Amino acid sequence: MAQLLLNLAWSPVFFGLHRLSAALGLIAVMIVLTLVLIPLFWRVRPAAGMLILPYLAWICFAALLNYQFLALNPGADGAEGSGAAVQIEL
Repeated sequence: MAQLLLNLAWSPVFFGLHRLSAALGLIAVMIVLTLVLIPLFWRVRPAAGMLILPYLAWICFAALLNYQFLALNPGADGAEGSGAAVQIEL
């Protein structure tokens, strides 16, 4: 349940609030929870534990992308839009 809630919280934090650091923190917690989840599933059924591995790879990739956004845009963490508008006259 925690995994689902964190997963659902990531998009609004990253895209809606533009809190890149907080979103990266959420993904880090998701990775830790997934690393805990794999052996628990593995004990029940090894195939179930193995099926979580692609999800782990996916959230690690998402964490890398999130980190790169933060590294390349250090001033964008929590920044609001400029409110600028483009008007084109024909």
